Order: sequence, then C-alpha cells, then structure tokens
Amino acid sequence: MKNKTKKIRKILSTITLTNIIVAFSALTMSFSMTVLAADLDPAKIQQLDKALDAQHSAPCITDADRTSGWMISFIEEPLSLDEDKTSTKLQTRLCYRSTLRFIKSDGEEKTITELANKTTGCSTIAENLANDEEMVSTYKVSYNCRAIMAILGKGGASYIEGYVGLIYRWAAGLVGLIATAVIIISSIQISFSGGEAEEIGKAKGRILKSLAGIAVLFLSGLILYTVNPTFFTR
Repeated sequence: MKNKTKKIRKILSTITLTNIIVAFSALTMSFSMTVLAADLDPAKIQQLDKALDAQHSAPCITDADRTSGWMISFIEEPLSLDEDKTSTKLQTRLCYRSTLRFIKSDGEEKTITELANKTTGCSTIAENLANDEEMVSTYKVSYNCRAIMAILGKGGASYIEGYVGLIYRWAAGLVGLIATAVIIISSIQISFSGGEAEEIGKAKGRILKSLAGIAVLFLSGLILYTVNPTFFTR
C-alpha cells in the first residue's frame, strides 16, 4: 500500500509540475507579446481584425444565392476570367478567396477567410500587414489571396453543360494558340531552309497537322452546336 501511495503522489506531483510549467510558458509568451506590441503602431494592431472588412461587405456568393436554389461548386484553378451572371440556369463567377492568419495578444491563433467578388479582389491592407516585418515577428501575420471560379447551377444537367463548355472553350483557345504558333514557326523554317527538301517536308507536315487540329476543333464545335444550339450562348 505504501508503494502504491508513493507512486500516486509521484504521478500527481509530476502532473502538477507540468501544469505549472505550461501555465508559466503561456504567461511568459503573453507578456512577451504584450511588451513587443507596445512598441508597434496601435493603428496597425487595430487593422488586424478589420483588414478583410471590404471583402466581407462585397461577397462573391451572397446569402440570396444560397437560399434561391443554386447548387454551388468551386474550381481552384479558373479556366476562364470571364463571368456570366445573367443566366437563370448556369452562372460562372470569378471570386477572390482571402485568408488572413495571426496570433492574438492572448496567444490564440485566429484565421479570417472571406470570398470577395471580382471588383473588390484582394485586400491591400492585409497585404501590407503581411509584409510588415514587425507585425510578422510579433503576431505571425500571414496573408494568402487567390482567384477561384464559382459555378452556380440549377441542376445536374446545367452543371454538366457548364463544365463541358468551360473545358471546351479553354481547350479551344489553347489548341488554336498552339496551332497558330506551329504554323508561323514552320513557315519561317521553310523560308530559311535553303531549299533542303527534308526540312521543307518536315515543316509542311507540321503545318498540315496543325490545320487538321484546327479543323477537328471546329468540327467538334459544330457537333456541340447541333446537339445543343444554346451551347455557346453565354
């Protein structure tokens, strides 16, 4: 019994000592932050909680959108910078997601995230705070802002049509750009080939393949238009 009592007392003593160390560390950190913060501009400290107020007041997705029957999804890498807010079945919007993180004076980490519309964009105030060495050192301020695409649809069919349309327009622009560049470069190579039949033949082959790719692109567009005449209507 005596051995068990000693073990219990030893465990309790260890727990108590651990709690004292943790509390002292937290108190020391809080005191250090308070001392450091005293040397900072009070206006900067007040900006931490209000840095994303403009983004909050101009949301990309409103409460009305969420309550009006829209199915909402996001694409992290926008396929297009264009927006369509007029359709009653499918809409695309360019949003800016701002995330501000910092350590409060009491040592607790705080994260503020806002999804702003295209007009408001990123927060200049938050960017300035994240680039301020004193604020970063004292409050561990970090800020991230990136463009994402929001797709709002009234049903599954609208979603499928929207995704296919976005991917097609993105691919069409990319293929058209590459094909045009290949044709131009190959034409220049023919001009400077010096009459070498092998080089001319290779350049002509690339030009023909590029033209074939453009033809396939237009034919696929014609097929999509035949299936759904409103496919290219934005």
